[in-house]
Amino acid sequence: MKWFVFVLMATTTAFLLTPGSAQSVGGVDDSLVMYLPLDEENGKKVEDFSEFQHDAEIRGGGKIVPDGAHGNCVQLNGTDGIVYVADHDAFEGEQATIEIWFKTESQSNFPLMWKERGATGGDWWVRIEPGSNRIRCLFRDAGDGTLIVFTDSPYNDNAWHHMAATVGKNTARIYIDGELGGNSAEAKGNFGEMKSTESVTLGSRFADAPDTFGDGFLDEARVWSRVLSEEEIQANMALGKDDFLAVSVKGKLATTWGDMKDTF
Repeated sequence: MKWFVFVLMATTTAFLLTPGSAQSVGGVDDSLVMYLPLDEENGKKVEDFSEFQHDAEIRGGGKIVPDGAHGNCVQLNGTDGIVYVADHDAFEGEQATIEIWFKTESQSNFPLMWKERGATGGDWWVRIEPGSNRIRCLFRDAGDGTLIVFTDSPYNDNAWHHMAATVGKNTARIYIDGELGGNSAEAKGNFGEMKSTESVTLGSRFADAPDTFGDGFLDEARVWSRVLSEEEIQANMALGKDDFLAVSVKGKLATTWGDMKDTF
């Protein structure tokens, strides 16, 4: 019996650490600096489930509605609706990943997530641009160096899509539905630290003086202080709030083995 238990432990451990297994990627770690599931039942306050607990709120004509990519979502009216997140030092750094689900059929520009350049320099933003047949993402460092990536389509087909954009090690990428977004989805160049002191906005260009508003739906907004791999992005796509928060990169093996011990 002891020999059998030892073999089972070794086999299970190997499975859990195998790249691509359901338990090896996805979920929360210390690099998560903002997570807005947008699952509130009503009201204007939006809870951030990262350790930083950023103050977030729905402003203008935005509202919580059902039938999001995972649970509820926010609907923006294209006129004055935004989700506003106050600035925090956690948004600064040399690496980042931005994730969000969106659904729209708008023919106008739709800013998905926007952190405007501040007095200290550096910013990032991603916007649907139907007139140019693309989604465009820009990362700008404090020295005014930029990396810009594009998709091959605006994806304004009134279906849910997942967007993820990454920057780090002098490379930026944009993914749609877990895959690179096209021929211009990767850019390389010299890149340093992003140090914007401005707020973050979902659904609008500029946070404190918005001038372009998105018409559509947003869900599951996440910002990380590192570059997520394609495998991690694909895993995160499948996770709504409850499953996402239940998975911890640091605690996967211990937690899973603890659950297994209870079955013997």
